[in-house]
Amino acid sequence: MALLLTACGGATEGAADAGSNRDSETDGVALSNGDSADPTRPCGLLGVPCPADFKCTRLPIQYWANDIWEFCYRASDNAVYVPAGTFIQGCAVAEYEDGAYCQFVVSKKPRAVTTPEYLIQRTPVTVGQYQQCADDDPASCPPFPTPPPEVLAETPYWHDVAVGQMTRISEEGARSYCQWLATQSETRWRLCSESEWEKAARGDCRTLDAEGDLDLCAQRIRTWPWGEGQPTCAYAPNVQDCEYYRDNYAYAMPVGLIDTAASAYGVLDTWGGFPELVADCVPDNEFDTPGYPPTDGSAWLEDCAMNSGVDPPHPIGIARSGGYRNEYSNTIPLSHLRATYPGYAVEQFRCCAEFTR
Repeated sequence: MALLLTACGGATEGAADAGSNRDSETDGVALSNGDSADPTRPCGLLGVPCPADFKCTRLPIQYWANDIWEFCYRASDNAVYVPAGTFIQGCAVAEYEDGAYCQFVVSKKPRAVTTPEYLIQRTPVTVGQYQQCADDDPASCPPFPTPPPEVLAETPYWHDVAVGQMTRISEEGARSYCQWLATQSETRWRLCSESEWEKAARGDCRTLDAEGDLDLCAQRIRTWPWGEGQPTCAYAPNVQDCEYYRDNYAYAMPVGLIDTAASAYGVLDTWGGFPELVADCVPDNEFDTPGYPPTDGSAWLEDCAMNSGVDPPHPIGIARSGGYRNEYSNTIPLSHLRATYPGYAVEQFRCCAEFTR
């Protein structure tokens, strides 16, 4: 595969002005034209029809200049469908060849990863969603403390349980929430793998019209969830110098606020906010571990490096996304937004699930 020999350009799509979906009852408008009732009709860039129980859903804005943005959505559990397929995970090829950051982190080496079809929550878990678990099963989802006054001063929406992000809980609490959610339906929810999270945020070769051509796919892989349009306040309004930042959203935005930052699959809030915990751990010897990083979409859970600074020692995990309160956010590609998680409080998270027909 000539993947690492190909300089990586980027998609050239542009986005429309920002739009808010917070007042949208169904978090998007189900298609109403005649074709929408056809179960064989491909949905948007996905190139495949939506599964049963999912609606081919249209964003309430015109996303691209010539396209209406569509994705497969199930409103009952905020689930987005991601078809099976291959994507290029990691840094852009040129970044890997020239950038010290990408070379220093083994898992940032650009590589083809093929995942089965799966589901991902469209937005991070909210305070209200976690509270349902805490009320139903406090042993699994321990009640969480109200943030300290200095945090509440920066997050006035935290008490809005519908849109406030659930933050500052333990990794075990995050995992337990996903497991509890799985008991509420037939969907086997769990924490997302790093590959599932990145694919949902960046799209795959099919959504880039490059299926079967890995070099072309590498050239077109999105730098940011929406494409190559340089980040502005329209995409991540909680970065410095934006209106929302000045209006006390500096700590983190309410979930689902900005439609223009949606990924190819309609997933929101993957850039410019809190780091999100994923299921993977960092191997003890990242540079010499056979099979690492995985290329099948699974989470890496073996031979984990341990943080001995906590009691008991805790596997060093991985968090994705980020960029809030960062004056350099408009220069940070999505592939770079990755941090190790030492076992302290989780900033935010969302759940994924294998999809079975």
